[in-house]
Amino acid sequence: MFKIGIDLGYGYTKGINQEGRTIIFPSIIGAAHDRMTELFGQDTGTLEALHVQIKDKNNDSEHFVGDLARKESLSSSFTLERNKISNDNTKVLLSTSLAMLVPSQTVSLHVVTGLPFEHYLDQRKTFEEAYKGYQSEVYFHGGPLKDSRRQIRIDRLTIFPQAAGAAYSLLQTAEGKMRYPELFVRGSIIAVVDVGFKTTDYVVFEMTPSLSLRRDLSGTINIGISSLYRPLQILFNKRTGGQIDMNEVEILLQTGTIFFAGQERDFREDIKRIKEAVAKEIRNKVLASWGSKADLIRMVFLVGGGSRELGEDLKTIHPLAKISDDPQMANARGFLSVAKMTELAEKKTGSA
Repeated sequence: MFKIGIDLGYGYTKGINQEGRTIIFPSIIGAAHDRMTELFGQDTGTLEALHVQIKDKNNDSEHFVGDLARKESLSSSFTLERNKISNDNTKVLLSTSLAMLVPSQTVSLHVVTGLPFEHYLDQRKTFEEAYKGYQSEVYFHGGPLKDSRRQIRIDRLTIFPQAAGAAYSLLQTAEGKMRYPELFVRGSIIAVVDVGFKTTDYVVFEMTPSLSLRRDLSGTINIGISSLYRPLQILFNKRTGGQIDMNEVEILLQTGTIFFAGQERDFREDIKRIKEAVAKEIRNKVLASWGSKADLIRMVFLVGGGSRELGEDLKTIHPLAKISDDPQMANARGFLSVAKMTELAEKKTGSA
């Protein structure tokens, strides 16, 4: 089977296939409409012009996806719902990301994706029932695959807890070789903290002698990068009397300044303080959950786009905290590792 890891984040959708090809785009969906691209010479072949038509047994619908939805759809939206499975956006994001990663010919797919740790037990079965065997045809009206079609058929679907997936790619290769031999000592405790858009997952593993999940030290807190948005909106209104939407807040977080009412406004120091406060809240809640066991943890890996945003403020969670390479893609890479390791294990036992 052709293997793909997909991280359907609240803020961004990330994916990687077995050939190493990756995609990432904002998890925003909007109504499609005719665009005046001919008049202004706009390039419709980039990821910023992602326009898809999705046909399955129930629907035939067109959507702007990612940056295009954010810029050109009046009704663009992303979901912060606890249960994303029944949300139509999930189907669009999953179909679009898979279509960008599958080969041009139809193949059997093994897709591995994830759920927040606290939602995993009660939503995993429902997710599997909704998407195992799912088939669709995706036509690209815009984007890197403009004017092409891809067939999607999910023959095998594996749902994995977020952050736990990242641990597999952080700690070992797809062939099962150790990346950090010094951590693979009986009784060694390792943690992964995954700061996402809406939530932060933290999972803890103990070597017993294999990698064993410590459920009592793992969980989800409802704090993420989106927790930066509202305080900044309130501050902007207080200082300028104006309003900015979430798209403008995201740009302000990236640049630190914004042009408003005839002048450049500088919010860099304010953003720094807000980030410090959010990082402190995440750190305090995770450490409260770990209690005295925090001192027994050998290393904490920080993953997710939020770990990059909060940077050094979050590293104070542990003396040996480490921000992973390319943290935003850590879960997707981990999910792909799970697919590869599952296949290898089945080949060894003869059950593949």
